[in-house]
Amino acid sequence: MKKLDVIFYRNNNDKFRLGQLAQKKSKIFFEYDPNFWIKPFQLSPFKLSAEEKFHEHKDTDFGPIFGLFDDSLPDGWGLLLMDKFLKQKGFALSEISVLDRLSFLGTNTMGVLTYQPVYDNHFNDNSVFDLNTLSKQANQILSGNCNDVFPTLMRAGSSPGGARPKVVDAVDAVDKVDTVDKVDAVDAVDKVDKVDSIIF
Repeated sequence: MKKLDVIFYRNNNDKFRLGQLAQKKSKIFFEYDPNFWIKPFQLSPFKLSAEEKFHEHKDTDFGPIFGLFDDSLPDGWGLLLMDKFLKQKGFALSEISVLDRLSFLGTNTMGVLTYQPVYDNHFNDNSVFDLNTLSKQANQILSGNCNDVFPTLMRAGSSPGGARPKVVDAVDAVDKVDTVDKVDAVDAVDKVDKVDSIIF
């Protein structure tokens, strides 16, 4: 059985373990963390009501996982990058589960939910990058002239939704450099000029 912790993360002073996802064969389950009941609130009242029980995902017409967590996954462009990157690393896509994909994203997600353990993907860092270079790499992939996904493009562009190429960019107001690490961007909010999604 595969298991994945779901972390609710606003910043270093406001984070906690929301609960745990589990996958047994094709079935997905979620259970809220016992500490969640100290101060519970509704995140998904219709599909994941705040009740002390195992929730089984049965609405498979919507998607392979509860909508609350499905929203963490990319579509279109981000999924294309993820699939190319996984193939490049030798993974068979047919063997990659939805929990694997969430683990692969780890802390590099849109929104307040992050996932542990994080798959060691070597692109969850906060190094600076050049937007012009990312644009060229994105165009190479779109035109079919590049089968390899560059780690920087994977790091910056794997989580946003939508079909068009885009990256998440946080501009450091002090050093005037670009970074895409959500955790660092949120924690250094006094230094961050803006966090934006840039469409190429």
